[in-house]
Order: sequence, then C-alpha cells, then structure tokens
Amino acid sequence: MAWAIKLSHLVAEICLILEKYIRWAAIITIVILISGIVMIHFSEGWFVVGGGRNGMEFNFLLIAALVTIMFPDGLSGSRK
Repeated sequence: MAWAIKLSHLVAEICLILEKYIRWAAIITIVILISGIVMIHFSEGWFVVGGGRNGMEFNFLLIAALVTIMFPDGLSGSRK
C-alpha cells in the first residue's frame, strides 16, 4: 500500500509539472491525504513541531495548496 501511495504521488507530481490532468492528480492526492489524516494523524493531534509527532497540519496545508491549484480563479471559476 505504501508503494501504491508513493507511486500515485510521483504520477501526480509529474502531472502537476506538465500541467496535465491537474484536477485528477489533485483529487487523488487529496483523497490519500485525508485517508492518512483519518488512519494515522488524527489520533496524534494537530502539531508536528515541538513536543508533538505525526501531526496533521502539514496534510491540511498540502490539501489547501492542491485546492488552490485546482481552482486558480476561485470557486466561481470565472476566467478573464
């Protein structure tokens, strides 16, 4: 399962670099990140730095970045 996740990240990175299939790559990556939050990081809490470990804030940051890439013009989608 770890190999499948890493390979999907690699394919998503290539798609984002080439600007092809951006939404599909972002959606798949977001699903994987949410699954990681639910299965691993949620029980550890929010913070990674300091006294914590395995926090989920970095996953939230990645999800926010991917949503921004998916919708560069905002959710209204009006391109000028």
